[in-house]
Amino acid sequence: MEEEILSCPICLKPYNAEKNQPHIIPTCGHTLCLGCLQTIINGSQNILKCPECKSQTMLTKGDESMFPRNYALMKQLEKKINKDFCNEHKSHLDLVCVDCCEKICTKCFFKGTHKNHNTEVWEDFENDINLRANDIDDWAKKIENHHVDVGENIQKEKHRIVSDINLKFNQLILMLQNKKREAISNVETHFNRLAQCKLNNGEPASKEEEMTALIMNWKERISKITIRWRENRDLQAAFKIKGEDMKKNIEDIKLWLNQDSLGSVLEGINSSYIPFYNKFTQHLEEFCSFGKALCQGDDDNNPEMDISEKKMCLNSPEIMSEKTFNHISEDLVLNFSEAGWLTITIPEEDSDRKMPTSYDRMTISQVTSLAIQGSDQIINEEIMNKIFLLLENMTHIDTLKIDFEEAEIDDECLERLMKKLSGFTELKSLTLNLSQFQYSSDSFSESFDKFAANLINFRQLELLDLRFVGCALVTNFSFAELSNSLLCMSGLRVLVLDFENCDNLGDGAVVSIAVTLGAMKNLRQISLYMDGWHITDRGFIQLGKELANLPELTSIKLSVEECPDITSPAVLVIVKLFSGLTNLKELFLNLKNCPRIDEACISQINETLAVKQDIEKKIDY
Repeated sequence: MEEEILSCPICLKPYNAEKNQPHIIPTCGHTLCLGCLQTIINGSQNILKCPECKSQTMLTKGDESMFPRNYALMKQLEKKINKDFCNEHKSHLDLVCVDCCEKICTKCFFKGTHKNHNTEVWEDFENDINLRANDIDDWAKKIENHHVDVGENIQKEKHRIVSDINLKFNQLILMLQNKKREAISNVETHFNRLAQCKLNNGEPASKEEEMTALIMNWKERISKITIRWRENRDLQAAFKIKGEDMKKNIEDIKLWLNQDSLGSVLEGINSSYIPFYNKFTQHLEEFCSFGKALCQGDDDNNPEMDISEKKMCLNSPEIMSEKTFNHISEDLVLNFSEAGWLTITIPEEDSDRKMPTSYDRMTISQVTSLAIQGSDQIINEEIMNKIFLLLENMTHIDTLKIDFEEAEIDDECLERLMKKLSGFTELKSLTLNLSQFQYSSDSFSESFDKFAANLINFRQLELLDLRFVGCALVTNFSFAELSNSLLCMSGLRVLVLDFENCDNLGDGAVVSIAVTLGAMKNLRQISLYMDGWHITDRGFIQLGKELANLPELTSIKLSVEECPDITSPAVLVIVKLFSGLTNLKELFLNLKNCPRIDEACISQINETLAVKQDIEKKIDY
């Protein structure tokens, strides 16, 4: 702004005391340099138009004498000129001393106090600073735009989730309303049918109608006789009333009324209604179970299948038949231990299978710890079905280990496995190894995201070990889902995340998991294998800061092999942070093939940790 004031708005040249003297146009107060003013006067006849505001000034003289100098501006210009001159050597300040951070003249550099200092030409220095300032302004604008975009995306995601919740609950309400109408309709139909059937101690309807016609005939005959007596004092009617036949008819009516009393009718209705009521109640409970599962996120397009599966799981017998056990053992090797462990091994196709010599029918239901070994094997639908059959008979499992490293699994089996695991919410320990497994499509990414989101229900977990080495379909979004679930595991003590060489992971995954870990104050052991990730110093240091806030940590294992963007200063920062953990007993860092980490860094790490005699450390470089 100051440069614009001290420059002519027409030619943009700075004002000076010579040809570019500043002169004022009296009618409007704008200022022009002498050269531009003379040019305008020579091109005008009797009227001068201000080039700034187009106001008109009558020319009474043919030169610039009627346009006074702008002495205030000249005084300001003089101050600026004096400011740009060296007080000591009276020379123009055309250099910048980098060492002293001040403007100097040439004489100051060659023979003054700034001799042999690092200097730059002021004009070049000024241009460079302007470029950098413009770049900073651009980034500030980008940050502002990013902040706006993030806010908009958050709102969009919120509206999407709210809409999804409304949709699911509206569907559930509609289904409940339909079930309600169906139930009421069934009840009304049932009781209407009962009302139309005149029960007679279990007699069929035709017999009931016959008995009813007979009773009505008695009524008419009795009524006619009594009317004849009351109206005409008919003696024949009197003798019939007094006769033995009438006594016998009255006794028959009494007997019939006693046999078909209101109590017997209600008893018949209840005996007929109870089976219907029990059946209806059973269906209603199953439907409510499905509604509860739907609210918890168990989304399935086939509610009937979901209900039947849940019912089968809840009501399946705890004791498996020996026939079923032998059927399962045809493809799986089962090894039991006295400690409640069951190890299921998927053998090679040509290997000899050793059948168990004896089978205790109570053994399966008493298993508390299960390990499934299927590394390097082909896991087809038949094998997966037998594994699921075993799982449905195990109601007390608290520890589950699945090792399918380098296994070949088709997409449908893998999706079923991930969905099945989501139902074991009472586990205390879960280990899942799908490293280097062979998948045929991108559907695994969606399955993993659902599994990671469903882990939010595993609130009793004390140990979680997930290994997906080389799985390119795991994304930063997947880690965001996993991080949200981890926040709900308040009792988690041991966490192992091995996602080496997952090409799509980087700072986004690191920051999301770091923020989550910072809130898990009860965590004791953490192992993160992030080899080959696109991690920068920012993400790595953020991870270190969050881990340093966990006072109960006893073991830290971090592997960042082949992460080219991590530098020595970042590593030194996190090691310094870790050294302040009073309970830390074990520290492992894998820094192999990180080109920006040097030997001097490793030496400083060893010096930093030398004072911590009780830490078992291992630094791979």
